[in-house]
Amino acid sequence: PLYGSSLRRSAPLSIAHQALTNSNSVSFVNNTTSVSSSQIVDMARKTLGSAGENFMDGYFKGQGWKSIPRLRSQGIDHLLYRRSGKGIKVIIVETKTGTSQLHDTTKRGYQMSQEWILKDLNERLTEYGKKLRYATSAKEQGELRQTITTLKKIEKVVKSGNYRRILARVSTKSGMLTIEFHTLKEIGGRIVKDSLVPTRF
Repeated sequence: PLYGSSLRRSAPLSIAHQALTNSNSVSFVNNTTSVSSSQIVDMARKTLGSAGENFMDGYFKGQGWKSIPRLRSQGIDHLLYRRSGKGIKVIIVETKTGTSQLHDTTKRGYQMSQEWILKDLNERLTEYGKKLRYATSAKEQGELRQTITTLKKIEKVVKSGNYRRILARVSTKSGMLTIEFHTLKEIGGRIVKDSLVPTRF
């Protein structure tokens, strides 16, 4: 079924622990660590978010979805598409950890709004276009042209409104990394959780 009452996917928290262990943000002096409490909180938040995003990459890939990587740290977390007949299906996913919420941005509008998504897509097209101009090998040029073509198709789908927006809420419970998926809808330029939660994408 497309929708159900809830969806929760879990993985061992050791994923997050491994990411934290490999972090370069902790300084070691004479076998002791020098980390402030604010740094610990920030590291934990970033590590949890990273673990959640890595877990979701595999989850969506296992369902046949492809993604277009972002070339900067901000913007859409997961830009997903899948071939469907002569066209494509599109899912936009934003990851949030702990109590963090979707918010209004200064230059792009409210997170996950139509305005915010289209501005992100426009920026990606510009960034990939610049990358194409500096590409030297025929293989890289071909791959970048294909990515740009796909981005334009995604942009067309988003403008039509025929796509899905998903909020992925990442948390921990009983030593497990848990991700809950919620569909989103736009009301008056603001984004709210829909009452329907997809069980499968």
